Amino acid sequence: MPNSVGRIPFISAEVNIELKDLSETRKSLVVTLDKGEVDAEHQAVVGEIAKFARLPGFRPGHAPTTLEVKRFAKRIWTNSRAR
Repeated sequence: MPNSVGRIPFISAEVNIELKDLSETRKSLVVTLDKGEVDAEHQAVVGEIAKFARLPGFRPGHAPTTLEVKRFAKRIWTNSRAR
């Protein structure tokens, strides 16, 4: 049975959570987020890192986003999870 939780304090996005009973001791949890909100959060983190990113051949803050994402993927992932 779907259960819409709404806003969670540490997440500013609308979250839909579906809990299914697989057995008496096992459950299946499906969390659904809006793609647009996830993309916006990703872009916000990339933008924060881009302000200080230093890539050879580019001034800080002026490197192409695709290069920044490739170079700093691990840091972007870590910062996205921390928000």
